[in-house]
Amino acid sequence: MTRGNGHRSANSMFVRLDQTTVPRGKVFAAAHMGALRQLGVAISIDDFGTGYTSISQLQHLSVDVLKVDGSLVESSTSGAVELVRLVIQAGHAFGLTVIAEGVESEAQLSSLRLAGCVAAQVYLFARPAPAPVVGRVLAERATSTYLEPQVS
Repeated sequence: MTRGNGHRSANSMFVRLDQTTVPRGKVFAAAHMGALRQLGVAISIDDFGTGYTSISQLQHLSVDVLKVDGSLVESSTSGAVELVRLVIQAGHAFGLTVIAEGVESEAQLSSLRLAGCVAAQVYLFARPAPAPVVGRVLAERATSTYLEPQVS
């Protein structure tokens, strides 16, 4: 959404923070994240699970979305699968939308669904593309009741 002056309205803006930046400036970041959220800006923590931010810090961060790093999602070891479930549960416990990054297989998607994750950035359906291409693909799929993976 844009206003008449060409600027985006706050409720359509999204700020993405890499999770490695959060611990370094916790007090500073928390104050600014709170101010942005009051303006209606959504905030996400990106690449969660690969750096220094701990699950316990989620209770103190003023964010809306937790994005689980694709390297955790891609791993098929039992420990990584359980860790992804734990991160999903922790995100939900703090009222966050949880998005899994880098989903590339039906098995990963199924495991994430079982863990309660209902949002994902998936290469399974399509690779990143320019906005006009995405719009066209979404319009074409809007009449479909089932999305099938794209074969490249």
